[in-house]
Amino acid sequence: MTSSASYYNYTWQRTLYGTTWSPWELLGTKALNDMGIGIPVPMVSTMDWQTFNFIPGAQHVCLPSNQTNIPAGLTYVSTTAPTNINVLGGRGNTTALILMVTQFTTASTAKSYFIVVSGTSPARTFTIYENFTSASTIPIANGGTGSSSPFGTTAGTFAQGNDSRLNTINGKSGGTVKGDYIVLDNTYGHSTQLMTYNPGSAGTHFGGMLMKRPNSQGYILSQYSSSDYEVSSVTIGIDGPSGNVSWVFNRNGQAVGNWQPPSDQRIKDNIKRIADPLTAMRSISGCEWDRLDNGLHGYGFIAQEVEVLFPQAVTVAGDIKLSDGSVIEEAKTVDTFGLSAALHHEAILALMDTVEDLTAQISQLKSEIQALKS
Repeated sequence: MTSSASYYNYTWQRTLYGTTWSPWELLGTKALNDMGIGIPVPMVSTMDWQTFNFIPGAQHVCLPSNQTNIPAGLTYVSTTAPTNINVLGGRGNTTALILMVTQFTTASTAKSYFIVVSGTSPARTFTIYENFTSASTIPIANGGTGSSSPFGTTAGTFAQGNDSRLNTINGKSGGTVKGDYIVLDNTYGHSTQLMTYNPGSAGTHFGGMLMKRPNSQGYILSQYSSSDYEVSSVTIGIDGPSGNVSWVFNRNGQAVGNWQPPSDQRIKDNIKRIADPLTAMRSISGCEWDRLDNGLHGYGFIAQEVEVLFPQAVTVAGDIKLSDGSVIEEAKTVDTFGLSAALHHEAILALMDTVEDLTAQISQLKSEIQALKS
């Protein structure tokens, strides 16, 4: 025995084999050693997962190549690297909880599993739970990325917080942006907003765009009809320090607001007055009609009559589909406002000349009649 203080208060034992005594050892050491605890763990030469005796507290080392009936879900990167099997607990020979680390000599490729063994041989069942570490590549099915380098530009990869793609929607094929509005602002001192409204929260407005400056804004707003809930009008407007103006385009083709197209002499060439306006007036009919495409009632000129004398007042508006499904190709439109103003003004001037001439003739006749009477 020894007198060293480090050996006090322990129970020791030794075994007599024939006439030979074994060395003194701490009580229970041999039992622990028999389970692989406290000594280098010997390599298990064969392990059949269906029949192996998993004793609680024992630990074993076995090569994957020496294992049979391996439970589904266990992955060995190499069959020649040792696997450490620790039996954490169990009950009788029907259940066992195992912590297994594969290829534990190479940390970067090691895998760790909790294994629940249920039932008796040869019909044991195994429930596998993989444990992930900082060296693991976590599969997508387990909430990971499936890649040791998860960031990238392809499917199944993630964009980092500083990825330039997060600053643009360029290249996207389509989709829906959630929210009521988008603000485009690049610190130029102005912004553009695209908006959609919750029905009823803004009257009958349901969508539009604002172009904002520090003290003014331009806007385009759409309204719906409260009777059929379809688009009823589009409003274009300007709000500014000098006042607010707006133009409303209704779906019946009528527009509310004043239009003042540029008419400065300095931007015009080949200025000439309408020739023979009274004859031209008689060649153009003032008409009313019902449209064959939208059923609206209208007033104005017929394009084909106008283009005989004023071809430049007629342009092609494009194809128009009628209500019966037929299509009028290259339908024509007339600059009614400009032509009416010029033609009617010149016609009135011609009539004024005629009236003045007739007035002069009447005055002359009155003078002659008065002379005859006297």
